[in-house]
Amino acid sequence: MIWQKYLGSAEKILKVFEHSGQTPSVRVSSFEYGKTAAFLKINDELGFVESVNRNTSKKMIEGLSVGEYMLLIILGRSNGPLSKEATARWFDESFLKYLWRFPHKLNSQNFLNNMDFITEESMRRIEEDIAATMIQKGIKPTTIFWDATNVFTYIENGEKLTRKGKSKEKRYDKNLVAFGIAESDENIPLMHETYPGNVTDAKIFPEIIDKIVERLRNLDIATEDMTLVFDKGNNSEDNINKILEDMHVVGSAKHNQVRRLLKVPLSEYTFLYKNLSGNDISGYRSKYTLFGREFTVVVAHNPKSHRKQEKKYEANKKKIITGLEELKKKSEKKHGRGRRITKKGLYTNANRIILDDLTRIFKFEIHGEEKPTFEYWIDDTAEQEFKRTFGKIAVFTDLHGRSSTDIARTYFAKDVVEKDFEFLKDKFLIPVPPLYVRKDRRIRVHVFLCVMGMIFYRYLARKVNDLELSIKELDHQLEGIRVAFVQDKDTNQVSLVVEEMNTTQAKLFSAVRLGDFLIRVN
Repeated sequence: MIWQKYLGSAEKILKVFEHSGQTPSVRVSSFEYGKTAAFLKINDELGFVESVNRNTSKKMIEGLSVGEYMLLIILGRSNGPLSKEATARWFDESFLKYLWRFPHKLNSQNFLNNMDFITEESMRRIEEDIAATMIQKGIKPTTIFWDATNVFTYIENGEKLTRKGKSKEKRYDKNLVAFGIAESDENIPLMHETYPGNVTDAKIFPEIIDKIVERLRNLDIATEDMTLVFDKGNNSEDNINKILEDMHVVGSAKHNQVRRLLKVPLSEYTFLYKNLSGNDISGYRSKYTLFGREFTVVVAHNPKSHRKQEKKYEANKKKIITGLEELKKKSEKKHGRGRRITKKGLYTNANRIILDDLTRIFKFEIHGEEKPTFEYWIDDTAEQEFKRTFGKIAVFTDLHGRSSTDIARTYFAKDVVEKDFEFLKDKFLIPVPPLYVRKDRRIRVHVFLCVMGMIFYRYLARKVNDLELSIKELDHQLEGIRVAFVQDKDTNQVSLVVEEMNTTQAKLFSAVRLGDFLIRVN
């Protein structure tokens, strides 16, 4: 007979039974339960396994379905950067083995074979199924946030996806895989795209716009009511015009596009709102022509960002001047050991010392060929112009009727996608790297499953929103929810108990109905 009760940690359970007159000796097996049960519950609500099975061609046979294999990969990855073989070992040591019983042993080839049933079309349909289910539950987007990133890999001779490019992690020596996420204003991913690591954001963006519009229409969402929010790396006249054919836009302009607005003194800015960090965000509003048409532009100023950028600039300035001064001394060297520095050497070193975004400020000239001389100076006008950008972001939109506060808030809300990228690179949440697959189709499925895991986390966080837990705190609390099998060595009777929980864990246990899976164990 299996029963449930709160009895304390595994150690406390042992002490209770050892000191009771009823059971002189017991064996206790303790398992993580909270996160596994929570993901199973989210799967039940969103219908992930059903959607995978419905959108793949594998015939139903005895054992795990394709959908269950994919859910198992998500569960394994949520417990660390596990390989497929490590996921099989995790399963054998998890509580899940008591819920899912099948005749065969898991190995990495099982996982890979089932991943191969997932096509790009399958992924599109599965994402649409999940999005449609969430809409039925009242999670309907009004704003879409798009952002992209990349991860480095250890794949040397891959196919088309793994390419060298501009690494976000500065690993220019490694091949990259790029991916982007379109996220709703409910902070839940709506779709994703995986593409080669050498493709720039602006180049892939027109294709992304088409796919977002198609996704919204397939979900019966009126695109003319939607707003697309994106980073300035996607800016171009063609891209902006393409978006405006179907949706509204909120984006940010490059500083060199709005120099006149950046000259407006902070005394003319008005208070907009206080952000989550407690900083007063102020703004200056104007009509301005960008990309061949008139937009409403709100230049938002964050004093904390201002101070941070100012401090960074002064540190860089000091470092650059020190480097250039040393270079000048080398050019003036007339005697001593070693060869005199050449004109080419001076030019190469000066360009290395001056950061790319500061070349308008720090200038230099080299005179002569055989005995070159080096001089440098600071362009005061360019420096003052650069300092006027500190803490400022120029947000533009075609939504002229929106308040300045709403325009600024909408743009900065895109930071949630960047936060998801952090989670997707965090080895303790649902990490994309490292990649243990090499073929393009499997890389695409791997990224898809990690993003789907992010959807699980975001949906779960929304479900327990009243507990006000961050994703990391939610994950931590779930991991602390454990169960134990307690076996009486004399009678062989086995009891299933829930270990002691704190208040937050108990609320999670109740809100998500985690106990539902305990009654399925027999």
